[in-house]
Amino acid sequence: MARIITIANQKGGVGKSTTAACMTAGLIHLGQTALCVDADPQGNLSHAFGADVSCKGLYEGLTKEVTAADLIQTTPQGDIIPSTNQNLVGVDNEFRGQITLLEELLHPIGQNYQYLVIDTPPSLGILMINALFASNDIIIPTNADVFSMQGLNQLYHSIDMLKKHKPYLRVSGVILTRYNAYTTFSRHARQALENRTDTYVYKTSIRESITVREAQAKRQSLFAYAPRAGVSKDYLNFIKEYLSNA
Repeated sequence: MARIITIANQKGGVGKSTTAACMTAGLIHLGQTALCVDADPQGNLSHAFGADVSCKGLYEGLTKEVTAADLIQTTPQGDIIPSTNQNLVGVDNEFRGQITLLEELLHPIGQNYQYLVIDTPPSLGILMINALFASNDIIIPTNADVFSMQGLNQLYHSIDMLKKHKPYLRVSGVILTRYNAYTTFSRHARQALENRTDTYVYKTSIRESITVREAQAKRQSLFAYAPRAGVSKDYLNFIKEYLSNA
């Protein structure tokens, strides 16, 4: 069965969608089979993948109108279940208390892939909770700044609550994104994270680079668009580090 990885942080602008896209494309680049699931109503990942957003998407899967297999789109970057329906915006009320919907949707296709990678919205709503509950591993991208890291305690609290129902759920690590090793603050932020007893901080950090936005604009994977770029090497090294610790 597939190992399910959720990319999560309730803070926006920390590189969740970019990390999810690069995780999926990078796993495929390394010879693994992977599917990306866009659980963010904004649909940025679906757009970057070049998915057809006029088709049915994750919402119809969560309401059991269609199966996960019916939703999979194959793109040059990899397979994706897209976010195509604005009804996802209102699911906190519609799906209140239902935390297993995504797990139930994805289970039948788990045998078809080695990894499923879930992108999440920047909030601790029902979509985030469903994604966390469906996971084997949680990866938390964060910028090296105070505001990005302040929400970690709340996220860890939510994960600890879910562990009561799913004990093997784990945070595999925190990945620092848009990182500048030359600034004192960035180095201090890394040290502060490493001093947390509940947190593994990936040794690989992701540098700030315009190349990421260029690849997204062209709807290409980072590894196809700029395989020799520093940020591409960062993401590939991060994925290798994840695989060595999985």
